[in-house]
Amino acid sequence: MRRSREDTWTFPPEARSEVLRSISPTPEEIEMVEGATIALLDRIDGAIEDQDIPDARTVLTGSVAKGTYLKDPDLDVFVLFPIGTDPDIMKEKGLLIGSKVLEDADLSYAQHPYMHGRFMGFETDVVPAMDIPKGERIITAVDRTPHHTEFINRNLDPGARQDVMLLKAFLKGIGSYGAEDTVSGFSGYLTELFILALGSFEGAIEYLASLPVIRRPPLRSEESGAEHILPGSVPPLDMASIAKGSASSRDGWAKELMGSPLILRDPVDPDRNVASPLSGQTLAHTAGCAADLVREPGPRPFHPFSVRPHDPDKLKDTLTVPSLYFDLPPGPPSRVHSQIKSSMNRLSKALVREGFSRAVIAYRLEFPWGYPIDGAYLKGRAVWYSSIDRPQLRFRPRTEPEVLDRSFRHSGPPVGHPLEGDFRKRWEGKTVSSESGRLYVMIQRRTVDPLTLAMEIWPGIGHGPDIPHDLSA
Repeated sequence: MRRSREDTWTFPPEARSEVLRSISPTPEEIEMVEGATIALLDRIDGAIEDQDIPDARTVLTGSVAKGTYLKDPDLDVFVLFPIGTDPDIMKEKGLLIGSKVLEDADLSYAQHPYMHGRFMGFETDVVPAMDIPKGERIITAVDRTPHHTEFINRNLDPGARQDVMLLKAFLKGIGSYGAEDTVSGFSGYLTELFILALGSFEGAIEYLASLPVIRRPPLRSEESGAEHILPGSVPPLDMASIAKGSASSRDGWAKELMGSPLILRDPVDPDRNVASPLSGQTLAHTAGCAADLVREPGPRPFHPFSVRPHDPDKLKDTLTVPSLYFDLPPGPPSRVHSQIKSSMNRLSKALVREGFSRAVIAYRLEFPWGYPIDGAYLKGRAVWYSSIDRPQLRFRPRTEPEVLDRSFRHSGPPVGHPLEGDFRKRWEGKTVSSESGRLYVMIQRRTVDPLTLAMEIWPGIGHGPDIPHDLSA
Protein backbone atom coordinates (compact mmCIF):
# COMPACT_ATOMS: atom_id res chain seq x y z
CA MET A 1 0.00 0.00 0.00
CA ARG A 2 1.48 3.33 -1.02
CA ARG A 3 0.70 6.67 0.48
CA SER A 4 -1.31 8.83 -1.89
CA ARG A 5 0.74 11.98 -2.07
CA GLU A 6 2.78 13.75 -4.65
CA ASP A 7 6.47 13.79 -3.77
CA THR A 8 8.11 17.21 -4.00
CA TRP A 9 11.47 15.62 -4.84
CA THR A 10 12.02 13.09 -7.59
CA PHE A 11 14.91 10.71 -8.05
CA PRO A 12 15.82 11.11 -11.73
CA PRO A 13 14.37 8.27 -13.84
CA GLU A 14 17.71 7.60 -15.52
CA ALA A 15 19.45 7.32 -12.13
CA ARG A 16 16.67 5.08 -10.81
CA SER A 17 17.03 2.79 -13.82
CA GLU A 18 20.82 2.67 -13.51
CA VAL A 19 20.74 1.81 -9.81
CA LEU A 20 17.98 -0.79 -10.17
CA ARG A 21 19.84 -2.38 -13.05
CA SER A 22 22.99 -2.70 -10.93
CA ILE A 23 21.32 -4.01 -7.75
CA SER A 24 18.54 -6.24 -9.08
CA PRO A 25 19.18 -9.96 -9.53
CA THR A 26 19.13 -11.19 -13.12
CA PRO A 27 16.60 -13.85 -14.23
CA GLU A 28 19.39 -16.42 -13.96
CA GLU A 29 20.23 -15.27 -10.44
CA ILE A 30 16.55 -15.36 -9.45
CA GLU A 31 16.38 -18.94 -10.71
CA MET A 32 19.42 -19.83 -8.60
CA VAL A 33 17.87 -18.22 -5.49
CA GLU A 34 14.58 -20.03 -6.01
CA GLY A 35 16.31 -23.35 -6.59
CA ALA A 36 18.48 -22.97 -3.49
CA THR A 37 15.44 -21.95 -1.42
CA ILE A 38 13.42 -25.01 -2.45
CA ALA A 39 16.37 -27.31 -1.82
CA LEU A 40 17.08 -25.71 1.58
CA LEU A 41 13.50 -26.08 2.78
CA ASP A 42 13.41 -29.70 1.59
CA ARG A 43 16.69 -30.44 3.35
CA ILE A 44 15.50 -28.89 6.62
CA ASP A 45 12.17 -30.70 6.42
CA GLY A 46 14.11 -33.94 6.04
CA ALA A 47 16.26 -33.08 9.06
CA ILE A 48 13.13 -32.33 11.10
CA GLU A 49 11.77 -35.74 10.19
CA ASP A 50 15.07 -37.41 11.10
CA GLN A 51 15.03 -35.68 14.48
CA ASP A 52 11.47 -36.88 15.10
CA ILE A 53 10.11 -33.43 15.99
CA PRO A 54 6.33 -33.66 15.69
CA ASP A 55 4.48 -30.59 14.38
CA ALA A 56 7.64 -28.54 13.76
CA ARG A 57 7.58 -26.65 10.48
CA THR A 58 9.82 -24.48 8.32
CA VAL A 59 9.12 -20.90 7.24
CA LEU A 60 11.13 -18.83 4.79
CA THR A 61 11.65 -15.28 6.07
CA GLY A 62 13.80 -12.30 5.18
CA SER A 63 14.07 -10.42 1.92
CA VAL A 64 13.86 -13.54 -0.28
CA ALA A 65 10.45 -14.38 1.19
CA LYS A 66 9.26 -10.81 0.58
CA GLY A 67 10.71 -10.29 -2.89
CA THR A 68 12.80 -7.32 -1.73
CA TYR A 69 16.24 -8.86 -2.10
CA LEU A 70 19.22 -7.48 -3.98
CA LYS A 71 22.00 -9.38 -5.69
CA ASP A 72 23.59 -12.21 -3.68
CA PRO A 73 20.95 -12.35 -0.92
CA ASP A 74 21.09 -14.22 2.36
CA LEU A 75 18.66 -17.08 2.95
CA ASP A 76 16.75 -17.06 6.24
CA VAL A 77 14.74 -20.06 7.39
CA PHE A 78 12.95 -20.42 10.70
CA VAL A 79 12.32 -23.80 12.27
CA LEU A 80 9.12 -23.24 14.25
CA PHE A 81 8.41 -25.48 17.23
CA PRO A 82 4.96 -25.90 18.78
CA ILE A 83 4.11 -23.85 21.85
CA GLY A 84 4.85 -25.96 24.90
CA THR A 85 8.17 -27.21 23.57
CA ASP A 86 10.88 -26.85 26.18
CA PRO A 87 12.95 -23.79 25.08
CA ASP A 88 16.21 -25.62 25.73
CA ILE A 89 15.10 -28.56 23.58
CA MET A 90 13.92 -26.14 20.89
CA LYS A 91 17.34 -24.48 20.75
CA GLU A 92 19.24 -27.75 20.93
CA LYS A 93 17.33 -29.47 18.14
CA GLY A 94 16.97 -26.35 16.00
CA LEU A 95 20.70 -25.64 16.13
CA LEU A 96 21.47 -29.31 15.44
CA ILE A 97 19.29 -29.15 12.32
CA GLY A 98 21.20 -26.08 11.15
CA SER A 99 24.55 -27.75 11.75
CA LYS A 100 23.52 -30.78 9.67
CA VAL A 101 22.14 -28.77 6.76
CA LEU A 102 24.66 -25.93 6.36
CA GLU A 103 28.23 -25.88 5.16
CA ASP A 104 30.75 -24.16 7.47
CA ALA A 105 28.02 -23.99 10.11
CA ASP A 106 28.79 -21.71 13.03
CA LEU A 107 26.77 -20.88 16.13
CA SER A 108 25.88 -17.18 16.16
CA TYR A 109 23.96 -14.87 18.44
CA ALA A 110 21.90 -11.74 17.98
CA GLN A 111 19.11 -11.65 20.56
CA HIS A 112 18.79 -15.39 20.12
CA PRO A 113 21.11 -18.27 19.09
CA TYR A 114 21.00 -19.45 15.47
CA MET A 115 23.18 -21.35 13.00
CA HIS A 116 24.96 -19.42 10.28
CA GLY A 117 26.65 -21.03 7.30
CA ARG A 118 26.38 -21.47 3.56
CA PHE A 119 23.97 -23.43 1.37
CA MET A 120 24.49 -23.80 -2.37
CA GLY A 121 26.73 -20.75 -2.30
CA PHE A 122 24.39 -18.48 -0.32
CA GLU A 123 24.96 -17.12 3.18
CA THR A 124 22.24 -18.83 5.22
CA ASP A 125 20.75 -18.59 8.71
CA VAL A 126 18.71 -21.35 10.33
CA VAL A 127 16.84 -19.98 13.33
CA PRO A 128 14.88 -22.01 15.91
CA ALA A 129 11.79 -20.24 17.25
CA MET A 130 8.39 -20.82 18.81
CA ASP A 131 5.33 -21.05 16.56
CA ILE A 132 3.44 -18.20 18.23
CA PRO A 133 -0.06 -17.43 16.90
CA LYS A 134 -0.52 -13.90 15.68
CA GLY A 135 -1.27 -11.42 18.45
CA GLU A 136 -0.04 -13.59 21.32
CA ARG A 137 2.97 -12.73 23.47
CA ILE A 138 6.30 -13.94 22.15
CA ILE A 139 8.47 -16.37 24.09
CA THR A 140 11.82 -15.84 22.37
CA ALA A 141 13.18 -12.65 20.79
CA VAL A 142 12.65 -13.88 17.23
CA ASP A 143 9.16 -15.37 17.44
CA ARG A 144 7.56 -12.35 15.77
CA THR A 145 9.76 -12.53 12.64
CA PRO A 146 7.49 -14.89 10.62
CA HIS A 147 4.62 -12.50 11.32
CA HIS A 148 6.76 -9.63 10.00
CA THR A 149 7.14 -11.53 6.73
CA GLU A 150 3.40 -12.15 6.51
CA PHE A 151 2.62 -8.49 7.29
CA ILE A 152 4.93 -7.12 4.59
CA ASN A 153 3.67 -9.57 1.97
CA ARG A 154 0.09 -8.58 2.78
CA ASN A 155 0.65 -4.82 2.73
CA LEU A 156 3.48 -4.07 0.31
CA ASP A 157 2.32 -3.58 -3.27
CA PRO A 158 4.43 -5.30 -5.95
CA GLY A 159 5.38 -1.91 -7.39
CA ALA A 160 6.67 -0.71 -4.02
CA ARG A 161 9.20 -3.52 -3.82
CA GLN A 162 11.51 -1.61 -6.14
CA ASP A 163 11.31 1.35 -3.75
CA VAL A 164 12.37 -0.94 -0.92
CA MET A 165 15.26 -2.22 -3.01
CA LEU A 166 16.39 1.34 -3.78
CA LEU A 167 16.25 2.34 -0.12
CA LYS A 168 18.13 -0.80 0.93
CA ALA A 169 20.81 -0.14 -1.68
CA PHE A 170 21.15 3.47 -0.51
CA LEU A 171 21.45 2.44 3.14
CA LYS A 172 23.94 -0.31 2.30
CA GLY A 173 25.94 2.09 0.18
CA ILE A 174 26.37 4.66 2.97
CA GLY A 175 26.96 2.07 5.71
CA SER A 176 23.61 2.43 7.51
CA TYR A 177 22.04 -0.96 6.75
CA GLY A 178 21.99 -3.59 9.48
CA ALA A 179 20.65 -3.69 13.03
CA GLU A 180 23.76 -5.38 14.46
CA ASP A 181 26.18 -3.48 16.75
CA THR A 182 28.75 -3.07 13.96
CA VAL A 183 26.26 -0.78 12.19
CA SER A 184 23.45 0.15 14.63
CA GLY A 185 21.38 0.90 11.57
CA PHE A 186 18.24 0.00 9.65
CA SER A 187 17.03 -3.59 9.62
CA GLY A 188 15.41 -4.98 6.47
CA TYR A 189 12.03 -4.89 8.19
CA LEU A 190 12.46 -1.25 9.24
CA THR A 191 13.40 -0.38 5.65
CA GLU A 192 10.24 -2.04 4.36
CA LEU A 193 8.10 -0.26 6.95
CA PHE A 194 9.68 3.05 5.90
CA ILE A 195 8.36 2.57 2.39
CA LEU A 196 4.94 1.58 3.72
CA ALA A 197 4.80 4.59 6.04
CA LEU A 198 6.30 7.18 3.66
CA GLY A 199 4.94 5.93 0.36
CA SER A 200 8.01 5.71 -1.85
CA PHE A 201 11.78 5.86 -2.03
CA GLU A 202 11.50 9.60 -2.66
CA GLY A 203 9.23 10.02 0.35
CA ALA A 204 11.68 8.16 2.59
CA ILE A 205 14.65 10.23 1.37
CA GLU A 206 12.72 13.49 1.83
CA TYR A 207 11.74 12.45 5.35
CA LEU A 208 15.29 11.51 6.30
CA ALA A 209 16.72 14.69 4.80
CA SER A 210 14.32 16.79 6.91
CA LEU A 211 15.38 15.36 10.30
CA PRO A 212 16.70 17.84 12.91
CA VAL A 213 20.40 16.90 12.92
CA ILE A 214 22.38 18.94 15.45
CA ARG A 215 25.76 17.49 14.46
CA ARG A 216 26.54 15.53 11.33
CA PRO A 217 29.00 12.70 12.03
CA PRO A 218 31.99 12.05 9.77
CA LEU A 219 31.19 10.11 6.60
CA ARG A 220 33.66 7.27 7.06
CA SER A 221 34.40 7.22 10.78
CA GLU A 222 32.42 6.83 13.97
CA GLU A 223 32.58 9.07 16.99
CA SER A 224 31.69 9.17 20.66
CA GLY A 225 31.06 12.13 22.91
CA ALA A 226 28.85 14.11 20.52
CA GLU A 227 25.10 14.52 20.30
CA HIS A 228 23.80 14.00 16.79
CA ILE A 229 20.02 13.90 17.15
CA LEU A 230 18.36 14.62 20.47
CA PRO A 231 16.03 11.85 21.70
CA GLY A 232 12.45 13.03 21.40
CA SER A 233 13.18 15.59 18.67
CA VAL A 234 11.87 13.30 15.89
CA PRO A 235 8.09 12.67 15.99
CA PRO A 236 7.14 8.96 15.92
CA LEU A 237 6.34 7.58 12.49
CA ASP A 238 2.68 6.62 12.25
CA MET A 239 1.89 3.15 10.90
CA ALA A 240 -1.79 3.25 11.86
CA SER A 241 -2.96 4.23 8.39
CA ILE A 242 -1.47 1.14 6.75
CA ALA A 243 -1.43 -1.42 9.56
CA LYS A 244 -4.76 -3.04 8.77
CA GLY A 245 -5.33 -6.13 10.85
CA SER A 246 -2.24 -5.51 12.95
CA ALA A 247 -2.03 -6.32 16.63
CA SER A 248 -3.26 -3.75 19.13
CA SER A 249 -1.14 -2.35 21.91
CA ARG A 250 -1.59 -4.16 25.20
CA ASP A 251 0.38 -2.01 27.57
CA GLY A 252 0.45 1.42 25.97
CA TRP A 253 3.85 2.97 25.40
CA ALA A 254 6.25 0.34 26.67
CA LYS A 255 9.68 1.37 27.97
CA GLU A 256 11.34 0.00 24.85
CA LEU A 257 9.64 2.71 22.80
CA MET A 258 11.13 5.54 24.81
CA GLY A 259 14.58 7.09 24.62
CA SER A 260 15.34 6.15 21.00
CA PRO A 261 16.19 8.77 18.37
CA LEU A 262 13.46 7.34 16.12
CA ILE A 263 10.24 5.56 17.08
CA LEU A 264 8.26 3.35 14.72
CA ARG A 265 5.85 1.00 16.41
CA ASP A 266 5.90 -2.55 15.14
CA PRO A 267 2.47 -3.15 13.57
CA VAL A 268 2.85 -6.81 14.56
CA ASP A 269 3.78 -5.96 18.17
CA PRO A 270 2.93 -2.29 18.89
CA ASP A 271 4.73 -2.29 22.25
CA ARG A 272 8.02 -2.73 20.38
CA ASN A 273 10.02 -0.03 18.62
CA VAL A 274 11.31 -1.46 15.32
CA ALA A 275 13.89 1.35 15.23
CA SER A 276 15.36 0.68 18.69
CA PRO A 277 18.71 -0.67 17.32
CA LEU A 278 19.18 2.53 15.30
CA SER A 279 21.69 4.86 16.96
CA GLY A 280 21.43 8.64 16.88
CA GLN A 281 24.77 8.77 15.08
CA THR A 282 23.70 6.39 12.30
CA LEU A 283 20.38 8.21 11.93
CA ALA A 284 22.17 11.57 11.68
CA HIS A 285 24.65 10.14 9.18
CA THR A 286 21.76 8.77 7.10
CA ALA A 287 19.92 12.10 7.28
CA GLY A 288 23.01 13.94 6.07
CA CYS A 289 23.55 11.56 3.17
CA ALA A 290 19.84 11.82 2.27
CA ALA A 291 20.15 15.61 2.21
CA ASP A 292 23.18 15.25 -0.08
CA LEU A 293 21.12 13.03 -2.40
CA VAL A 294 18.29 15.57 -2.51
CA ARG A 295 20.74 18.33 -3.43
CA GLU A 296 22.64 16.21 -5.97
CA PRO A 297 20.38 13.36 -7.11
CA GLY A 298 22.18 10.56 -8.90
CA PRO A 299 23.59 7.05 -8.52
CA ARG A 300 26.86 8.07 -6.83
CA PRO A 301 25.99 7.31 -3.17
CA PHE A 302 24.89 3.80 -4.09
CA HIS A 303 28.28 2.75 -5.44
CA PRO A 304 31.48 4.43 -4.14
CA PHE A 305 30.38 4.15 -0.52
CA SER A 306 29.59 0.48 -0.96
CA VAL A 307 33.22 -0.29 -1.81
CA ARG A 308 34.64 -0.94 1.63
CA PRO A 309 37.23 -0.97 3.11
CA HIS A 310 37.95 2.62 2.11
CA ASP A 311 41.15 3.31 0.23
CA PRO A 312 43.28 6.05 1.88
CA ASP A 313 44.98 6.71 -1.47
CA LYS A 314 41.64 7.77 -2.96
CA LEU A 315 40.04 9.46 0.05
CA LYS A 316 41.30 12.11 2.41
CA ASP A 317 42.81 10.43 5.46
CA THR A 318 42.15 12.45 8.63
CA LEU A 319 43.20 10.04 11.37
CA THR A 320 46.75 9.02 10.50
CA VAL A 321 48.65 11.56 12.63
CA PRO A 322 48.32 12.21 15.48
CA SER A 323 46.24 9.28 16.69
CA LEU A 324 46.21 6.29 19.03
CA TYR A 325 45.49 2.64 18.32
CA PHE A 326 45.24 -0.86 19.74
CA ASP A 327 45.11 -4.26 18.08
CA LEU A 328 41.60 -5.24 17.09
CA PRO A 329 40.65 -8.18 19.32
CA PRO A 330 39.43 -11.47 17.84
CA GLY A 331 35.88 -12.60 18.47
CA PRO A 332 32.41 -12.00 17.03
CA PRO A 333 32.35 -8.53 15.42
CA SER A 334 29.13 -7.41 17.13
CA ARG A 335 30.52 -8.27 20.58
CA VAL A 336 33.86 -6.59 19.89
CA HIS A 337 32.27 -3.51 18.36
CA SER A 338 29.88 -3.14 21.28
CA GLN A 339 32.85 -3.11 23.65
CA ILE A 340 34.70 -0.62 21.45
CA LYS A 341 31.75 1.78 21.59
CA SER A 342 31.59 1.44 25.35
CA SER A 343 35.32 2.15 25.73
CA MET A 344 35.15 5.20 23.45
CA ASN A 345 32.20 6.59 25.41
CA ARG A 346 34.06 6.04 28.68
CA LEU A 347 37.18 7.75 27.34
CA SER A 348 35.19 10.77 26.19
CA LYS A 349 33.59 11.17 29.62
CA ALA A 350 36.93 10.64 31.38
CA LEU A 351 38.59 13.40 29.35
CA VAL A 352 35.76 15.77 30.30
CA ARG A 353 36.30 14.87 33.94
CA GLU A 354 39.97 15.76 33.51
CA GLY A 355 39.00 19.32 32.58
CA PHE A 356 38.04 19.49 28.89
CA SER A 357 34.65 21.03 28.23
CA ARG A 358 34.12 18.67 25.29
CA ALA A 359 35.86 15.52 24.05
CA VAL A 360 34.76 13.84 20.80
CA ILE A 361 36.51 10.58 19.93
CA ALA A 362 36.65 9.80 16.20
CA TYR A 363 37.52 6.17 15.49
CA ARG A 364 37.67 3.60 12.73
CA LEU A 365 38.73 0.05 11.97
CA GLU A 366 41.89 -0.48 9.93
CA PHE A 367 42.91 -3.72 8.19
CA PRO A 368 46.03 -4.72 6.24
CA TRP A 369 45.69 -4.64 2.46
CA GLY A 370 44.11 -7.87 1.26
CA TYR A 371 43.13 -9.03 4.77
CA PRO A 372 40.05 -11.36 4.84
CA ILE A 373 37.68 -9.04 6.69
CA ASP A 374 34.54 -10.39 8.36
CA GLY A 375 31.48 -9.27 6.41
CA ALA A 376 29.88 -7.94 9.60
CA TYR A 377 32.62 -5.31 9.83
CA LEU A 378 32.29 -4.43 6.14
CA LYS A 379 28.66 -3.42 6.64
CA GLY A 380 29.72 -0.40 8.68
CA ARG A 381 31.09 2.84 7.26
CA ALA A 382 34.25 3.12 9.42
CA VAL A 383 36.33 0.39 7.73
CA TRP A 384 39.66 1.20 6.05
CA TYR A 385 42.67 -0.39 4.44
CA SER A 386 46.02 0.62 5.88
CA SER A 387 49.72 -0.20 5.56
CA ILE A 388 49.79 -2.21 8.77
CA ASP A 389 50.50 -5.85 9.55
CA ARG A 390 47.46 -6.66 11.72
CA PRO A 391 43.92 -5.26 12.26
CA GLN A 392 43.72 -2.22 14.51
CA LEU A 393 41.25 0.21 16.04
CA ARG A 394 42.57 3.73 15.48
CA PHE A 395 41.15 6.81 17.18
CA ARG A 396 41.81 10.44 17.88
CA PRO A 397 40.34 12.75 20.55
CA ARG A 398 39.23 16.20 19.45
CA THR A 399 38.78 18.41 22.48
CA GLU A 400 37.69 21.86 23.53
CA PRO A 401 40.03 23.47 24.39
CA GLU A 402 42.68 21.78 22.24
CA VAL A 403 44.98 21.63 25.28
CA LEU A 404 44.32 22.25 28.95
CA ASP A 405 45.77 25.13 30.96
CA ARG A 406 48.79 24.01 32.92
CA SER A 407 47.27 25.28 36.18
CA PHE A 408 43.71 24.83 37.31
CA ARG A 409 41.54 25.63 40.27
CA HIS A 410 40.76 22.74 42.60
CA SER A 411 37.72 23.62 44.71
CA GLY A 412 37.36 22.71 48.35
CA PRO A 413 34.65 23.02 51.03
CA PRO A 414 32.91 26.27 52.00
CA VAL A 415 34.74 28.53 54.43
CA GLY A 416 33.89 27.42 57.98
CA HIS A 417 32.87 23.93 56.91
CA PRO A 418 33.96 21.09 59.27
CA LEU A 419 36.24 19.78 56.50
CA GLU A 420 38.07 23.10 56.06
CA GLY A 421 40.92 21.94 58.31
CA ASP A 422 41.37 18.69 56.37
CA PHE A 423 41.48 20.62 53.08
CA ARG A 424 44.13 23.04 54.36
CA LYS A 425 46.19 20.20 55.80
CA ARG A 426 46.05 18.25 52.56
CA TRP A 427 47.34 21.23 50.58
CA GLU A 428 49.84 22.42 53.17
CA GLY A 429 52.61 24.35 51.42
CA LYS A 430 50.27 25.77 48.77
CA THR A 431 48.28 28.97 48.93
CA VAL A 432 44.70 28.22 49.92
CA SER A 433 42.41 31.03 48.78
CA SER A 434 38.66 31.62 48.86
CA GLU A 435 36.14 33.10 46.49
CA SER A 436 32.42 33.53 47.04
CA GLY A 437 32.75 31.73 50.36
CA ARG A 438 34.47 28.57 48.96
CA LEU A 439 38.07 27.49 49.40
CA TYR A 440 40.28 26.63 46.46
CA VAL A 441 43.87 25.93 45.58
CA MET A 442 45.70 26.26 42.23
CA ILE A 443 47.25 22.99 41.03
CA GLN A 444 49.69 22.30 38.21
CA ARG A 445 48.68 19.64 35.69
CA ARG A 446 51.30 17.12 34.67
CA THR A 447 49.63 16.43 31.29
CA VAL A 448 47.72 18.97 29.20
CA ASP A 449 47.37 17.49 25.69
CA PRO A 450 44.50 15.04 25.03
CA LEU A 451 46.50 12.27 23.31
CA THR A 452 49.00 11.89 26.14
CA LEU A 453 46.25 12.19 28.71
CA ALA A 454 44.19 9.54 26.90
CA MET A 455 47.11 7.12 27.04
CA GLU A 456 47.54 7.76 30.77
CA ILE A 457 43.90 7.31 31.76
CA TRP A 458 42.96 4.55 29.26
CA PRO A 459 43.87 1.55 31.51
CA GLY A 460 41.70 2.81 34.36
CA ILE A 461 38.46 3.82 32.64
CA GLY A 462 36.97 0.27 32.51
CA HIS A 463 36.76 -1.95 29.43
CA GLY A 464 35.04 -5.06 28.19
CA PRO A 465 36.99 -8.31 28.43
CA ASP A 466 38.17 -8.17 24.80
CA ILE A 467 39.58 -4.62 24.80
CA PRO A 468 43.35 -4.24 25.39
CA HIS A 469 44.42 -2.04 28.29
CA ASP A 470 47.50 -0.69 26.47
CA LEU A 471 47.59 1.87 23.66
CA SER A 472 50.15 2.75 21.01
CA ALA A 473 50.72 6.08 19.30
